[in-house]
Parts: sequence; C-alpha cells; structure tokens
Amino acid sequence: MVVFTDGDDTASSTTPDGVLRMLRASSVTVYPVAFTSHLRPGTTEALRARAFLAGIAQATGGRVFEPHTSKELAAIYRSILDELGCQYVIGYKSDNTARDGRFRKIALEVRRAGVKLRYRPGYSVARIEPPRRSRR
Repeated sequence: MVVFTDGDDTASSTTPDGVLRMLRASSVTVYPVAFTSHLRPGTTEALRARAFLAGIAQATGGRVFEPHTSKELAAIYRSILDELGCQYVIGYKSDNTARDGRFRKIALEVRRAGVKLRYRPGYSVARIEPPRRSRR
C-alpha cells in the first residue's frame, strides 16, 4: 500500500496504536510517501509524524519516502516496484502453539555481504477463546 500523507493526524477516530495493531494483523506492506515540508523541523508535530510513518513502515516491512518535489514520485514508484519484484517469502512453523493473541517477535539474518533485509519484526496469533458453558 502506498500512502500519501504528511503523517499529521487531525481527525482520526483510531489511535496510532490502533492503526499499528491493525497493520500488524494484516499482510499489507506500507510505503508512506511523506510530504512533511510544511511541518517545521524539530517541532512536536513533525517528530510525531515522522515517528508514526517510520513505525508503520517498519511494522509492515515497508519504508518511508520523503520527496521534496512531485518530480521525485516516478523514481519512488520505480523503487517500490523494483523492491516488490525482488522479494522472497519465507515461512516457518512455530513450536509455540498457544493461541493467546500475543505479538511474537522474529529476527532474520543473512550471511551474504551487501544484502539489506527489511521485514516485519513479528506477527500476532489470533486469540481463540474457550467455549463458554451455559448456566442452567
């Protein structure tokens, strides 16, 4: 998902933590294209916006782009397309069978020099509630 934004939340009904929870539960990779030039550098708003966008990109395996002009968009699109064309899918089966809804961290490493990894830092397992017994 490519998101064009300044990262400044002005009217959301969902909290930033709620957005991160939803993204972690999905399989979407987010590439924020941040237009933050109108935010004064170093202000609380600018720092919060950048941190939020970096957080959603990191949580989903994407990355943030910060163009200075619209002329840079074509190169950004090419970069995203190149990246999507060079992805690998790695799977494994956890030995932790608990369906507790907790976030489970993962880490990946490669031995090949010059390879840059970008991946989700973990995953959430859906909570399964035990069936309730009816009272009679």
